[in-house]
Amino acid sequence: MSRRIRLAFCLDNGGIGGSELNAVRTAERLDPARYDIEVLSFNDYEPLARRYEACGIPVRRLDVRSLRSADALSRGWWLARHLRARRVDVFHAHDTYGNVFGVPWARLAGVSAVIASRRWWKEPPTPAHAVANRWVARVAHAIVTNSQAVAALVVREGARRHKVRIVPNFLDEDSFRPPGVGLERRVREELNIPAGAPVIGIVAQLRPEKDHATLLRAMRRLADTHPDAHLILVGEGTCRTQIEAQRAELGLGDRVHLVGLRRDEGNWHHLFDVSVLCSRTEALSNSILEAMAAGRPVVATDVGGNPDCVTHAGTGLLVPVGDDAALAAALDRLLSHPGEARRLGGAGLRRARSDYSADAAIGALERVYADLIGFAGAKPGAAAANAA
Repeated sequence: MSRRIRLAFCLDNGGIGGSELNAVRTAERLDPARYDIEVLSFNDYEPLARRYEACGIPVRRLDVRSLRSADALSRGWWLARHLRARRVDVFHAHDTYGNVFGVPWARLAGVSAVIASRRWWKEPPTPAHAVANRWVARVAHAIVTNSQAVAALVVREGARRHKVRIVPNFLDEDSFRPPGVGLERRVREELNIPAGAPVIGIVAQLRPEKDHATLLRAMRRLADTHPDAHLILVGEGTCRTQIEAQRAELGLGDRVHLVGLRRDEGNWHHLFDVSVLCSRTEALSNSILEAMAAGRPVVATDVGGNPDCVTHAGTGLLVPVGDDAALAAALDRLLSHPGEARRLGGAGLRRARSDYSADAAIGALERVYADLIGFAGAKPGAAAANAA
């Protein structure tokens, strides 16, 4: 294809979540000499709209208030006409609502490559959305997932295996770069953590599915063998009040620190001796990848996409969901055997470099686009030969 590939991203909101951040980071890295990109958003897309616009990528509102509203039909017709008039080659939906709303209209418009995404493990918010997403998986030309585990889940839910493609989450180079000894010193002073005291950390939203409650119970158990260990919780969310109450109930007030959102201070995993993710459900965690980029051993629950990047006794340790005794034992093992912790962290760092770099992920995505439309000789706007 001699001209630029016309690519449309479809997203449902401007919140700074995993799918939204992955989309904007991808758009920032796609070669503008090869791709003519636009973003179609259900609603206002601040603050991420500024990042798109800084790259010369327009953001257009679809103004869809509800998939069941009368205006959804009229906006769908507008979308189909827009895609056809612009002769879009690739329509790429990135989330649940983008899948359900955008994929059928893109197929009706005759877009050559219509792509749905599945970047989450748990079902969509309602049974109706779950059914609709499974139907969309049949209608789309391809379904992009971010891990082997999620790909297998989509196939079990009825998607055709040949349609399912894996494009992993990827790491910015800043994730590999330590924030400097100055930050570590300031954090220890701020939180009253003595020099040399071991630090366990988790970077995750304070939400029920992240299961901080099990981690706090594990810290209570760990007090018997590592009374000087501290736990740092980076993130905010609806469970903050419950976590603070549990911290007080367990007598961990001086050893468990909730520091809120600290996005402007780099990759906090560099400040930890051991990184944890004890989620009850997970697809592919950016937090785990950032811990690996920091060269830290990871203790994670054996669920969803976690085992795709954390191999037990290879790059970290896996524990059952909700098992505070097993979690405490894994933390004790790594704190008691620093040589093993360094070995696991080093293996994770090498894996992060080889498998989760931006080059690897963007290359994988470009191969999906190329396979669907063919960069040489593709007819713009023509339906793909492998239509569902």
